Amino acid sequence: MVLKNVALTILLFMIMRLNATHIVGGEMTYKYLGNDNYRLRLDLFMDCLNGSQAAIDQDITAFFSIFSGDTKRYITQYTVQRTGPTRLQKVFYNCLEKSPNACADAYVYEVDVSLPDRKGGYYVSFQRCCRNRTITNLFNAGATGSNNWTKIPEVSLLSDKKHNTSAVFKELPPNFICTNTFLDFDHSATDADGDSLVYELFNPYLGGNNFSNTRPSNRFEFERPDFTKVTFKAPYSAAVPVLGNPNMSIDYKTGRLTVNPNVTGQFVVGILVKEIRDGVVIGITRRDYQFNIQNCEFNLVASYFNPQEICNYKYEFINRSEGATKYKWDFGIPNRTDDTSIINSPTFTYPDSGSYEIQLIAINDDCTDTIREIIEVVKPVKPVIPSDTFFCEGKSVTLNIPQDSQTYLWSDGQISQTASFDKPGRYTAAILYKSCKWFDTIDIIEDKPNLQIAGDTFYCSYDDFVRELYAVDSNSYNSILWSTGSTKKSITTNEIGEYVANSLSLLNCPSSDTAFIIQYPEIILPQLDTIVCPYISVQFDSEIIDGDVTWTTSGGTSTGRMYTTSSPSKINLKVVRGVCKKDKDFTFENYPFEFGLGEDLRYCETIDTVLQITDTRFSKIIWNKEISGRVFPLKQPGRVVVRLLNQYNCPEADSLNVNLFFNPALNLRSDTTVCLSNNPLLDGGPNMKSYSWSTGETSRTISAMKEGLYWVRILSQEGCFTQDSVYITKDPDLYPNMAYMPNAFSPNGNGINEVYPDNKFYDVGVLYSVKLYNRWGEKVADYNTTEANWDGTINGRPAPEGAYVYQITYIGCDNELYRKAGTFHLLR
Repeated sequence: MVLKNVALTILLFMIMRLNATHIVGGEMTYKYLGNDNYRLRLDLFMDCLNGSQAAIDQDITAFFSIFSGDTKRYITQYTVQRTGPTRLQKVFYNCLEKSPNACADAYVYEVDVSLPDRKGGYYVSFQRCCRNRTITNLFNAGATGSNNWTKIPEVSLLSDKKHNTSAVFKELPPNFICTNTFLDFDHSATDADGDSLVYELFNPYLGGNNFSNTRPSNRFEFERPDFTKVTFKAPYSAAVPVLGNPNMSIDYKTGRLTVNPNVTGQFVVGILVKEIRDGVVIGITRRDYQFNIQNCEFNLVASYFNPQEICNYKYEFINRSEGATKYKWDFGIPNRTDDTSIINSPTFTYPDSGSYEIQLIAINDDCTDTIREIIEVVKPVKPVIPSDTFFCEGKSVTLNIPQDSQTYLWSDGQISQTASFDKPGRYTAAILYKSCKWFDTIDIIEDKPNLQIAGDTFYCSYDDFVRELYAVDSNSYNSILWSTGSTKKSITTNEIGEYVANSLSLLNCPSSDTAFIIQYPEIILPQLDTIVCPYISVQFDSEIIDGDVTWTTSGGTSTGRMYTTSSPSKINLKVVRGVCKKDKDFTFENYPFEFGLGEDLRYCETIDTVLQITDTRFSKIIWNKEISGRVFPLKQPGRVVVRLLNQYNCPEADSLNVNLFFNPALNLRSDTTVCLSNNPLLDGGPNMKSYSWSTGETSRTISAMKEGLYWVRILSQEGCFTQDSVYITKDPDLYPNMAYMPNAFSPNGNGINEVYPDNKFYDVGVLYSVKLYNRWGEKVADYNTTEANWDGTINGRPAPEGAYVYQITYIGCDNELYRKAGTFHLLR
């Protein structure tokens, strides 16, 4: 057995709480009973497999709200008891391998009410929330309720003034639908009043909410007309609520609901029937219904590709049945028995156009499945357009499809019966009828004659010429005519001017070209040699208005009629006019600078002089921007700036710095008397540029070796000098020449005779030496200055009392050497 997995549409109702997730659809109808009495009826479909029993029990009553058809205001409401249920058990598929685990019950709520005729009639509504959250084709489905409503028309507005009874659908909705299996469901209705009926898919309505108003039950909770519609999620819509091949649709006249779904999920669909009386819609019955699409298993499925339209009489039918071993085709031609076939995918030729019902019966040992579909055979209408054609460059050609049709399509997008083309190429014309297209093709050629005159010539003023002009075309041409009257391929001329040639191609398309013989006038260049003051910018004018001008210097090139520069140089001016050219050299110079103040000036201690310009070549002299004239009194240091005009009337400027420095400080000392043994050091001071001593020496310091007058002249780094002198007297008896050496001392801490020798001898700074020894000849002290004395300790410890030996050597003030030795005692 062949098995097939296809999608199953089940009435799947998920119960989250006591919202209307147990409700999968509903419809509101009415029946006129006479004497302004109506029987209102609500058919409500509930999930008896997955639906919440508590929610089903809660809906044992329903609240019908009545609104004015004119003002849309609330009038009254009815609490209605239900009857039922009736189980939806009918299967709309043959050869189903296994019935799906699905269950749906239909409950009926009926109430008889009195509704006297009134303006606008009445709205009757039942509102309940909420739908399943898993619905595929609605936006925010979990918060979306349902509203099953109808409108009872105003009797006085009806053409026959008779009360209306609403149309009623014949069949309960399908319990399930399978994907990839064609469903043809009779969704037609009956009408007790004999009104005409037409069918549409519509956008279902909202009712209640998923918060505090899940089951509206009073005038404050009911939504008033106009009622709110649900929102479909793209790509779904009210017109296409289920996708498939084909999508779900309903026949406008017959009410047959067809679909071959190719997606799974839960889907909300709105289906309505309109009652038409004397050409006016007087009533609408709406069924709001939910489908669930899942996989089914079949052991046999009859199916074939339905083209909807057959665009030629002959057509090959593509059999898509599964699980079948035999086939019976009936191609739907009335009163014929030879329009059948038993082969898999037959080819059949129809005798004429029209609508035909195709029947395919698929058979195997266990089951038979039948599919019936309507196709339309369309009479071929092939467009016939003219043979290949042409148009001249810059023009267009107009083509016409002689066959009449409602829709035309040219390959460039034009959609009229007549089309114009201004571009060459291959074009296709099509006649369209529904899905059918018939074609014809044409090649359009653009004739592009390309006449060109070889010989455009430009002559310079210094040239003589004779010129031959040729007319040539990459394509052949029939004839040619020159503006001179010549009909030859070429002409010869020695005159300047405009020459035009006109031709006709082999297809009589015109072409023309123009040649010019031009003699340029002589190029005249101006005299531009120039000398100016330095830094002056000069703009040179070539006086050329109809040529290419180039200025060239050592620094580069520039183009254009004008050239501006401030840099002296040799300049080449070149002009090109067509094929003619001319160039000329000229110089751009500056007058020389002639003025200079000289080097910076230096002064010591004071400034009192004048600066003067005696050269008569200079005029309009300004010193430091404030003093005019040739003489400038100079009293202070600083910067002196002079601006003036030279003999060429060019401005010049120069400056110098005037520096004032102080004489260096110098003090050799006062006249003084020193020992004969002392040679005092005389210092001329640091960082001088030069030193000149009276002794002839040039060093910074000298020693006064002799008695007499000493002087020095010093010169600073800035060029300023100072001189000073001193008289040195040498006296051999200025200080005693004998050094006193005591015979004892007592370092006992009483402050008297604490050190040795403490002789207060004047040290002339030449030679002084004292050495002290103990009785064993060990040296205990050794001093070279009179400031140093022995404190009676040896290595930090008190020396023993007793006799000690001294030796003293020194040079006295008289410059003589003295030596002396003796003993002294250390007492404590």
